[in-house]
Amino acid sequence: MKLSERLSGVVARLRRWGLKGVCEWAVKKVRMARNRRLIVANARRHSDTVPVRGITVVGPLTQSWSMSKTLRDFVIRLKECGVPCQTFDTGVVSGNVAKGDFDGLLTPRGEFDARKFSVVVELHYSTFPKGLGPKCGRLCFWEAEKAFPEFSPDPLSSDFFLTMSDFNHDAIGKAFKESGFPVRKVLYPLLQVPRPFPGADEVRRKYSLPEDAFVVFSNFDLGSFHRKNPLGMVRAFAAAFADAKDAWLVFKVNHAGEFSKELSEIKSLVAELGVGERLMVISAYIPQPDVYALTNAADVYISLNRGEGFGLGIAEAMSLGKPVVITDFGAPLEFCTQDNAMLVSFRRVAIKEGEYFMKAESWPEPDVDAAAKCLRSLYEDSCLRQRIGERAEKTIASHFSDECFRRSVEALIDFD
Repeated sequence: MKLSERLSGVVARLRRWGLKGVCEWAVKKVRMARNRRLIVANARRHSDTVPVRGITVVGPLTQSWSMSKTLRDFVIRLKECGVPCQTFDTGVVSGNVAKGDFDGLLTPRGEFDARKFSVVVELHYSTFPKGLGPKCGRLCFWEAEKAFPEFSPDPLSSDFFLTMSDFNHDAIGKAFKESGFPVRKVLYPLLQVPRPFPGADEVRRKYSLPEDAFVVFSNFDLGSFHRKNPLGMVRAFAAAFADAKDAWLVFKVNHAGEFSKELSEIKSLVAELGVGERLMVISAYIPQPDVYALTNAADVYISLNRGEGFGLGIAEAMSLGKPVVITDFGAPLEFCTQDNAMLVSFRRVAIKEGEYFMKAESWPEPDVDAAAKCLRSLYEDSCLRQRIGERAEKTIASHFSDECFRRSVEALIDFD
Protein backbone atom coordinates (compact mmCIF):
# COMPACT_ATOMS: atom_id res chain seq x y z
CA MET A 1 0.00 0.00 0.00
CA LYS A 2 1.29 3.46 -0.94
CA LEU A 3 2.21 5.97 1.77
CA SER A 4 -0.47 8.38 0.51
CA GLU A 5 -3.13 5.66 0.88
CA ARG A 6 -1.98 4.89 4.42
CA LEU A 7 -2.11 8.57 5.38
CA SER A 8 -5.57 9.02 3.90
CA GLY A 9 -6.70 5.98 5.89
CA VAL A 10 -5.39 7.51 9.12
CA VAL A 11 -7.11 10.82 8.37
CA ALA A 12 -10.40 9.02 7.69
CA ARG A 13 -10.14 7.19 11.00
CA LEU A 14 -9.36 10.43 12.85
CA ARG A 15 -12.53 11.98 11.47
CA ARG A 16 -14.62 8.95 12.30
CA TRP A 17 -13.18 7.86 15.66
CA GLY A 18 -11.33 10.88 17.08
CA LEU A 19 -7.79 10.87 18.47
CA LYS A 20 -8.62 8.52 21.34
CA GLY A 21 -10.23 6.02 19.00
CA VAL A 22 -7.26 6.11 16.62
CA CYS A 23 -4.83 5.57 19.52
CA GLU A 24 -6.87 2.59 20.70
CA TRP A 25 -6.91 1.25 17.14
CA ALA A 26 -3.10 1.63 16.91
CA VAL A 27 -2.57 -0.20 20.21
CA LYS A 28 -4.87 -2.96 19.00
CA LYS A 29 -2.86 -3.29 15.76
CA VAL A 30 0.40 -3.60 17.72
CA ARG A 31 -1.12 -6.21 20.02
CA MET A 32 -2.51 -8.10 17.02
CA ALA A 33 0.94 -8.18 15.36
CA ARG A 34 2.50 -9.51 18.55
CA ASN A 35 -0.13 -12.24 18.93
CA ARG A 36 0.29 -13.14 15.27
CA ARG A 37 4.03 -13.69 15.79
CA LEU A 38 3.27 -15.88 18.83
CA ILE A 39 0.86 -18.03 16.83
CA VAL A 40 3.27 -18.43 13.90
CA ALA A 41 6.08 -19.45 16.30
CA ASN A 42 3.71 -21.90 17.98
CA ALA A 43 2.74 -23.43 14.64
CA ARG A 44 6.40 -23.96 13.79
CA ARG A 45 6.94 -25.80 17.09
CA HIS A 46 3.99 -28.08 16.25
CA SER A 47 4.83 -28.54 12.57
CA ASP A 48 4.23 -32.31 12.76
CA THR A 49 0.65 -31.93 14.06
CA VAL A 50 -2.15 -32.97 11.71
CA PRO A 51 -5.31 -30.98 12.59
CA VAL A 52 -8.19 -33.07 13.93
CA ARG A 53 -11.90 -32.27 13.95
CA GLY A 54 -12.56 -29.37 16.30
CA ILE A 55 -12.48 -25.59 16.71
CA THR A 56 -9.89 -23.06 17.88
CA VAL A 57 -11.52 -19.82 19.10
CA VAL A 58 -9.33 -16.72 18.82
CA GLY A 59 -10.21 -13.27 20.17
CA PRO A 60 -10.50 -10.95 23.19
CA LEU A 61 -12.29 -13.36 25.50
CA THR A 62 -11.40 -11.47 28.70
CA GLN A 63 -12.75 -8.05 27.74
CA SER A 64 -16.07 -6.32 28.44
CA TRP A 65 -16.99 -5.83 24.78
CA SER A 66 -20.30 -7.52 23.89
CA MET A 67 -18.55 -9.52 21.17
CA SER A 68 -16.15 -10.84 23.79
CA LYS A 69 -19.16 -12.24 25.65
CA THR A 70 -20.30 -13.85 22.40
CA LEU A 71 -16.92 -15.60 22.10
CA ARG A 72 -17.09 -16.77 25.73
CA ASP A 73 -20.61 -18.07 25.23
CA PHE A 74 -19.51 -19.81 22.03
CA VAL A 75 -16.78 -21.67 23.92
CA ILE A 76 -19.20 -22.59 26.72
CA ARG A 77 -21.72 -24.04 24.27
CA LEU A 78 -19.02 -25.91 22.35
CA LYS A 79 -17.94 -27.55 25.60
CA GLU A 80 -21.53 -28.26 26.65
CA CYS A 81 -22.21 -29.97 23.33
CA GLY A 82 -19.01 -32.01 23.40
CA VAL A 83 -17.28 -30.25 20.51
CA PRO A 84 -13.47 -30.35 20.91
CA CYS A 85 -12.12 -26.80 21.24
CA GLN A 86 -9.33 -24.58 22.54
CA THR A 87 -8.86 -20.81 22.91
CA PHE A 88 -6.26 -18.15 22.25
CA ASP A 89 -7.05 -14.95 24.15
CA THR A 90 -5.94 -11.77 22.36
CA GLY A 91 -7.38 -9.31 24.87
CA VAL A 92 -6.33 -7.58 28.05
CA VAL A 93 -8.18 -8.61 31.18
CA SER A 94 -10.84 -5.98 31.91
CA GLY A 95 -11.86 -4.87 35.38
CA ASN A 96 -15.45 -4.87 34.12
CA VAL A 97 -15.45 -8.63 33.57
CA ALA A 98 -15.66 -10.94 36.56
CA LYS A 99 -12.94 -13.60 36.58
CA GLY A 100 -15.67 -16.19 36.92
CA ASP A 101 -16.97 -15.22 33.49
CA PHE A 102 -13.94 -16.76 31.78
CA ASP A 103 -12.63 -19.22 34.38
CA GLY A 104 -12.10 -22.57 32.71
CA LEU A 105 -12.45 -21.15 29.19
CA LEU A 106 -8.87 -20.07 28.49
CA THR A 107 -6.37 -22.60 27.19
CA PRO A 108 -3.00 -22.11 28.97
CA ARG A 109 -0.43 -20.80 26.49
CA GLY A 110 1.83 -23.75 27.25
CA GLU A 111 -0.91 -26.18 26.14
CA PHE A 112 -2.00 -24.26 23.04
CA ASP A 113 -1.31 -25.92 19.69
CA ALA A 114 -2.04 -23.71 16.68
CA ARG A 115 -2.44 -26.75 14.42
CA LYS A 116 -4.52 -28.86 16.81
CA PHE A 117 -8.00 -28.39 15.33
CA SER A 118 -9.33 -28.24 11.79
CA VAL A 119 -11.20 -24.91 12.04
CA VAL A 120 -10.26 -21.52 13.48
CA VAL A 121 -12.95 -19.00 14.40
CA GLU A 122 -11.60 -15.50 15.00
CA LEU A 123 -13.53 -12.31 15.69
CA HIS A 124 -13.20 -9.96 12.67
CA TYR A 125 -9.42 -9.67 12.65
CA SER A 126 -6.60 -11.77 11.20
CA THR A 127 -4.40 -12.57 14.17
CA PHE A 128 -4.36 -16.23 13.19
CA PRO A 129 -2.68 -16.36 9.76
CA LYS A 130 -4.25 -18.30 6.95
CA GLY A 131 -2.19 -21.25 5.68
CA LEU A 132 -1.03 -22.80 8.95
CA GLY A 133 -3.20 -25.90 8.44
CA PRO A 134 -6.67 -25.18 9.86
CA LYS A 135 -9.39 -23.44 7.85
CA CYS A 136 -9.58 -19.83 9.08
CA GLY A 137 -12.97 -18.14 9.47
CA ARG A 138 -13.55 -14.53 10.53
CA LEU A 139 -16.66 -14.06 12.66
CA CYS A 140 -18.57 -10.99 11.42
CA PHE A 141 -21.51 -9.08 12.86
CA TRP A 142 -23.18 -6.28 10.91
CA GLU A 143 -26.34 -4.29 11.57
CA ALA A 144 -26.98 -2.85 8.08
CA GLU A 145 -28.05 -4.45 4.82
CA LYS A 146 -25.30 -2.84 2.73
CA ALA A 147 -21.84 -1.25 2.90
CA PHE A 148 -20.25 -4.29 4.53
CA PRO A 149 -17.42 -4.86 2.02
CA GLU A 150 -15.73 -1.55 2.83
CA PHE A 151 -15.25 -2.55 6.46
CA SER A 152 -14.92 -6.31 6.21
CA PRO A 153 -11.87 -8.38 7.06
CA ASP A 154 -9.64 -9.02 4.09
CA PRO A 155 -10.89 -12.17 2.30
CA LEU A 156 -7.29 -12.90 1.34
CA SER A 157 -6.52 -13.48 5.03
CA SER A 158 -9.43 -15.90 5.49
CA ASP A 159 -10.89 -19.10 4.11
CA PHE A 160 -14.46 -18.01 4.89
CA PHE A 161 -16.55 -15.48 6.79
CA LEU A 162 -18.71 -16.77 9.63
CA THR A 163 -22.04 -15.24 10.69
CA MET A 164 -24.43 -16.01 13.55
CA SER A 165 -27.77 -14.84 12.15
CA ASP A 166 -29.80 -15.34 8.99
CA PHE A 167 -29.79 -11.56 8.48
CA ASN A 168 -26.00 -11.37 8.48
CA HIS A 169 -25.63 -14.48 6.36
CA ASP A 170 -27.91 -13.01 3.71
CA ALA A 171 -26.49 -9.46 3.80
CA ILE A 172 -22.83 -10.47 3.81
CA GLY A 173 -23.48 -13.32 1.37
CA LYS A 174 -24.96 -10.87 -1.13
CA ALA A 175 -21.91 -8.62 -0.76
CA PHE A 176 -19.61 -11.48 -1.82
CA LYS A 177 -21.94 -13.31 -4.20
CA GLU A 178 -20.09 -12.13 -7.28
CA SER A 179 -16.65 -13.17 -5.99
CA GLY A 180 -17.94 -16.47 -4.65
CA PHE A 181 -16.12 -16.03 -1.33
CA PRO A 182 -17.67 -18.46 1.21
CA VAL A 183 -19.97 -17.06 3.89
CA ARG A 184 -21.12 -19.61 6.48
CA LYS A 185 -23.56 -19.47 9.37
CA VAL A 186 -23.47 -21.12 12.78
CA LEU A 187 -26.31 -20.81 15.27
CA TYR A 188 -25.78 -18.05 17.83
CA PRO A 189 -24.48 -19.62 21.09
CA LEU A 190 -27.37 -18.43 23.25
CA LEU A 191 -26.86 -19.76 26.75
CA GLN A 192 -29.68 -21.05 28.87
CA VAL A 193 -30.22 -18.35 31.47
CA PRO A 194 -29.33 -19.87 34.86
CA ARG A 195 -32.16 -20.24 37.34
CA PRO A 196 -33.57 -19.82 39.94
CA PHE A 197 -33.68 -16.05 40.42
CA PRO A 198 -34.39 -13.98 43.47
CA GLY A 199 -38.08 -13.09 43.60
CA ALA A 200 -39.21 -10.08 41.55
CA ASP A 201 -40.15 -8.21 44.74
CA GLU A 202 -36.66 -8.75 46.17
CA VAL A 203 -34.99 -7.53 42.97
CA ARG A 204 -37.20 -4.45 42.82
CA ARG A 205 -36.45 -3.57 46.43
CA LYS A 206 -32.74 -3.92 45.71
CA TYR A 207 -32.99 -1.30 42.94
CA SER A 208 -35.59 0.90 44.71
CA LEU A 209 -38.36 0.12 42.25
CA PRO A 210 -41.98 0.04 43.47
CA GLU A 211 -43.02 -3.56 43.95
CA ASP A 212 -46.36 -3.02 42.18
CA ALA A 213 -44.91 -0.99 39.26
CA PHE A 214 -45.30 -1.96 35.61
CA VAL A 215 -41.65 -2.10 34.53
CA VAL A 216 -40.42 -1.61 30.98
CA PHE A 217 -36.75 -2.67 30.76
CA SER A 218 -33.89 -2.38 28.27
CA ASN A 219 -30.13 -2.86 28.50
CA PHE A 220 -27.65 -1.43 26.00
CA ASP A 221 -24.27 0.20 25.49
CA LEU A 222 -24.22 4.00 25.32
CA GLY A 223 -21.41 3.71 22.79
CA SER A 224 -24.12 2.64 20.31
CA PHE A 225 -26.41 5.48 21.35
CA HIS A 226 -28.01 6.32 18.01
CA ARG A 227 -28.30 2.73 16.85
CA LYS A 228 -29.84 1.52 20.11
CA ASN A 229 -32.21 4.53 20.04
CA PRO A 230 -32.96 5.11 23.75
CA LEU A 231 -34.58 8.46 22.91
CA GLY A 232 -37.13 6.62 20.79
CA MET A 233 -37.82 4.28 23.71
CA VAL A 234 -38.29 7.26 26.04
CA ARG A 235 -40.74 8.91 23.63
CA ALA A 236 -42.73 5.68 23.25
CA PHE A 237 -42.85 5.22 27.03
CA ALA A 238 -43.99 8.80 27.60
CA ALA A 239 -46.68 8.52 24.93
CA ALA A 240 -47.96 5.24 26.39
CA PHE A 241 -47.89 6.13 30.08
CA ALA A 242 -48.43 9.87 30.51
CA ASP A 243 -51.39 9.05 32.77
CA ALA A 244 -50.08 5.78 34.25
CA LYS A 245 -48.03 6.75 37.26
CA ASP A 246 -47.32 3.13 38.15
CA ALA A 247 -45.32 2.56 34.93
CA TRP A 248 -41.51 2.76 35.14
CA LEU A 249 -38.79 2.74 32.50
CA VAL A 250 -35.53 1.08 33.54
CA PHE A 251 -32.32 1.32 31.51
CA LYS A 252 -29.23 -0.75 32.34
CA VAL A 253 -26.46 1.03 30.43
CA ASN A 254 -22.77 0.33 29.86
CA HIS A 255 -19.93 2.87 29.51
CA ALA A 256 -21.84 5.77 31.07
CA GLY A 257 -18.58 7.43 32.13
CA GLU A 258 -17.33 7.59 28.55
CA PHE A 259 -20.65 8.79 27.14
CA SER A 260 -21.93 11.23 29.72
CA LYS A 261 -23.27 13.56 27.02
CA GLU A 262 -25.52 10.82 25.67
CA LEU A 263 -26.73 9.97 29.17
CA SER A 264 -27.54 13.65 29.73
CA GLU A 265 -29.62 13.64 26.53
CA ILE A 266 -31.74 10.81 27.91
CA LYS A 267 -32.29 12.58 31.23
CA SER A 268 -33.10 15.88 29.54
CA LEU A 269 -35.72 14.25 27.33
CA VAL A 270 -37.52 12.43 30.16
CA ALA A 271 -37.63 15.70 32.11
CA GLU A 272 -39.02 17.51 29.07
CA LEU A 273 -41.69 14.83 28.57
CA GLY A 274 -42.67 14.80 32.24
CA VAL A 275 -41.63 11.22 33.06
CA GLY A 276 -38.27 11.91 34.67
CA GLU A 277 -39.39 10.69 38.09
CA ARG A 278 -40.26 7.30 36.53
CA LEU A 279 -36.96 6.66 34.76
CA MET A 280 -34.26 4.61 36.47
CA VAL A 281 -30.81 4.41 34.87
CA ILE A 282 -28.46 1.77 36.28
CA SER A 283 -24.99 2.66 35.05
CA ALA A 284 -22.74 0.89 37.55
CA TYR A 285 -21.27 -2.50 36.67
CA ILE A 286 -23.40 -5.37 37.90
CA PRO A 287 -22.68 -9.09 37.39
CA GLN A 288 -24.44 -10.88 34.56
CA PRO A 289 -26.71 -12.87 36.92
CA ASP A 290 -28.04 -9.54 38.23
CA VAL A 291 -28.80 -8.39 34.66
CA TYR A 292 -30.78 -11.60 34.17
CA ALA A 293 -32.59 -11.03 37.48
CA LEU A 294 -33.48 -7.47 36.45
CA THR A 295 -34.83 -8.73 33.13
CA ASN A 296 -36.85 -11.37 34.93
CA ALA A 297 -38.27 -8.80 37.36
CA ALA A 298 -39.55 -6.60 34.49
CA ASP A 299 -42.93 -6.87 32.78
CA VAL A 300 -41.81 -5.97 29.25
CA TYR A 301 -38.51 -5.71 27.37
CA ILE A 302 -38.19 -2.95 24.75
CA SER A 303 -35.67 -2.44 21.94
CA LEU A 304 -36.53 0.20 19.35
CA ASN A 305 -33.15 -0.32 17.72
CA ARG A 306 -32.17 0.85 14.25
CA GLY A 307 -30.25 -2.34 13.54
CA GLU A 308 -28.94 -5.42 15.37
CA GLY A 309 -26.34 -8.00 14.41
CA PHE A 310 -28.17 -10.48 16.65
CA GLY A 311 -30.22 -8.95 19.52
CA LEU A 312 -28.91 -10.70 22.62
CA GLY A 313 -30.94 -8.73 25.18
CA ILE A 314 -34.10 -9.46 23.18
CA ALA A 315 -33.40 -13.20 23.00
CA GLU A 316 -32.52 -13.41 26.70
CA ALA A 317 -35.73 -11.61 27.70
CA MET A 318 -37.78 -13.94 25.50
CA SER A 319 -36.07 -16.96 27.04
CA LEU A 320 -37.36 -15.72 30.41
CA GLY A 321 -40.92 -15.54 29.10
CA LYS A 322 -41.01 -11.77 28.75
CA PRO A 323 -42.99 -10.08 25.97
CA VAL A 324 -40.73 -7.90 23.83
CA VAL A 325 -41.51 -4.73 21.88
CA ILE A 326 -38.98 -4.43 19.06
CA THR A 327 -38.33 -2.87 15.68
CA ASP A 328 -39.61 -5.09 12.86
CA PHE A 329 -36.16 -5.30 11.26
CA GLY A 330 -32.87 -7.13 11.21
CA ALA A 331 -31.36 -10.16 12.87
CA PRO A 332 -33.93 -10.55 15.70
CA LEU A 333 -36.56 -11.53 13.10
CA GLU A 334 -34.85 -14.92 12.95
CA PHE A 335 -36.65 -15.71 16.22
CA CYS A 336 -39.24 -12.91 16.59
CA THR A 337 -42.61 -13.19 14.84
CA GLN A 338 -46.06 -11.61 15.03
CA ASP A 339 -47.05 -14.47 17.36
CA ASN A 340 -44.27 -14.24 19.95
CA ALA A 341 -43.31 -10.55 19.92
CA MET A 342 -44.77 -7.07 19.42
CA LEU A 343 -43.18 -5.91 16.15
CA VAL A 344 -43.01 -2.16 15.53
CA SER A 345 -43.24 -0.81 11.99
CA PHE A 346 -40.65 1.65 10.68
CA ARG A 347 -39.70 3.96 7.83
CA ARG A 348 -36.27 4.34 6.25
CA VAL A 349 -34.33 7.49 7.11
CA ALA A 350 -30.91 8.77 6.13
CA ILE A 351 -28.14 8.30 8.68
CA LYS A 352 -26.85 11.67 9.83
CA GLU A 353 -23.19 12.58 10.19
CA GLY A 354 -21.80 11.21 13.46
CA GLU A 355 -24.70 8.83 14.17
CA TYR A 356 -22.96 5.70 12.97
CA PHE A 357 -19.29 4.85 12.74
CA MET A 358 -19.59 3.19 9.35
CA LYS A 359 -20.83 4.38 5.97
CA ALA A 360 -24.31 2.90 5.70
CA GLU A 361 -26.71 5.24 3.92
CA SER A 362 -29.96 4.65 5.82
CA TRP A 363 -31.54 2.68 8.62
CA PRO A 364 -35.00 2.03 10.08
CA GLU A 365 -36.74 4.66 12.19
CA PRO A 366 -39.29 2.80 14.34
CA ASP A 367 -42.77 4.31 14.70
CA VAL A 368 -42.95 5.76 18.22
CA ASP A 369 -46.76 5.89 18.25
CA ALA A 370 -47.00 2.25 17.17
CA ALA A 371 -44.54 1.27 19.91
CA ALA A 372 -46.58 3.24 22.47
CA LYS A 373 -49.72 1.33 21.45
CA CYS A 374 -47.89 -1.97 21.92
CA LEU A 375 -46.72 -0.94 25.39
CA ARG A 376 -50.19 0.23 26.38
CA SER A 377 -51.79 -3.02 25.16
CA LEU A 378 -49.37 -5.06 27.27
CA TYR A 379 -49.97 -2.79 30.27
CA GLU A 380 -53.74 -3.17 30.09
CA ASP A 381 -53.91 -6.89 29.26
CA SER A 382 -52.04 -9.28 31.56
CA CYS A 383 -53.33 -12.26 29.58
CA LEU A 384 -51.73 -10.83 26.43
CA ARG A 385 -48.43 -10.44 28.28
CA GLN A 386 -48.57 -14.02 29.47
CA ARG A 387 -49.58 -15.44 26.10
CA ILE A 388 -46.83 -13.67 24.13
CA GLY A 389 -44.25 -14.39 26.83
CA GLU A 390 -45.03 -18.11 26.85
CA ARG A 391 -44.77 -18.30 23.06
CA ALA A 392 -41.49 -16.40 23.17
CA GLU A 393 -39.99 -18.77 25.74
CA LYS A 394 -40.97 -21.84 23.70
CA THR A 395 -39.53 -20.35 20.50
CA ILE A 396 -36.15 -19.62 22.09
CA ALA A 397 -35.93 -23.04 23.75
CA SER A 398 -36.63 -24.78 20.43
CA HIS A 399 -34.63 -22.58 18.05
CA PHE A 400 -31.46 -22.47 20.18
CA SER A 401 -31.56 -26.04 21.52
CA ASP A 402 -28.40 -28.05 22.04
CA GLU A 403 -29.29 -30.27 19.11
CA CYS A 404 -29.75 -27.33 16.73
CA PHE A 405 -26.51 -25.74 17.89
CA ARG A 406 -24.57 -28.99 17.59
CA ARG A 407 -25.84 -29.61 14.04
CA SER A 408 -24.85 -26.12 12.91
CA VAL A 409 -21.34 -26.50 14.38
CA GLU A 410 -20.85 -29.92 12.81
CA ALA A 411 -21.88 -28.49 9.42
CA LEU A 412 -19.31 -25.73 9.90
CA ILE A 413 -16.51 -28.16 10.77
CA ASP A 414 -17.30 -30.50 7.90
CA PHE A 415 -17.78 -28.01 5.06
CA ASP A 416 -15.26 -28.09 2.20
